[in-house]
Amino acid sequence: MEVKAQAVFEAAADAAGRTLFQIIGEQGAAALDKAEETNTRLNNLGVARQMEAAGKDAEPAKLALAVRLATGWERGADGLWRYEIPDIKTNSYFDETTASAAKKRESYKTNLGKIVEEKAEL
Repeated sequence: MEVKAQAVFEAAADAAGRTLFQIIGEQGAAALDKAEETNTRLNNLGVARQMEAAGKDAEPAKLALAVRLATGWERGADGLWRYEIPDIKTNSYFDETTASAAKKRESYKTNLGKIVEEKAEL
């Protein structure tokens, strides 16, 4: 099952050269619920916790799958809750700002490298 999941993830990442999945935690879900004026994600998190508590004796993989399918929530490797959301469409201003920030970071890295080389020569 894990090999299939990895293949799906890699195929999605290759599509259009970007990753198509976004994962948020409890804080992100709370922020989205607040922005959308709803409690859906946090209510589902409560259900996920109840399902997990009720199924403590169940096989962990089956329980995790049942919780994920029923609520959309799953535990990450670190034991924290995760929720998958669809891609968020951005506007051109956001895309341009992001590209500009990336160029600035590259410029800073290049300049820092030059400064380090100059200091090493002294």
